[in-house]
Amino acid sequence: MTVVELKAHVISLVEQLDDPEKLREIEALLTKSYVSPSWEKEELQRSVARSEADIKAGRVYTMPEVETQMEKYWEDRT
Repeated sequence: MTVVELKAHVISLVEQLDDPEKLREIEALLTKSYVSPSWEKEELQRSVARSEADIKAGRVYTMPEVETQMEKYWEDRT
């Protein structure tokens, strides 16, 4: 597909969209300000703050502990 054909195809797909959220996502992607809608800046900041608090409080796992937990998780699901 040539660049011209690709542009025409993308425009056609966009013209068919009625979902404002999807259109905002496309706009953000094309203007290079894309952030996944489920992770707005404020939510990312809250998540980082919670993670830092967990680390300071010692609420962390070693890699072997995580591997053991994951093995148990998958065993319980089968």
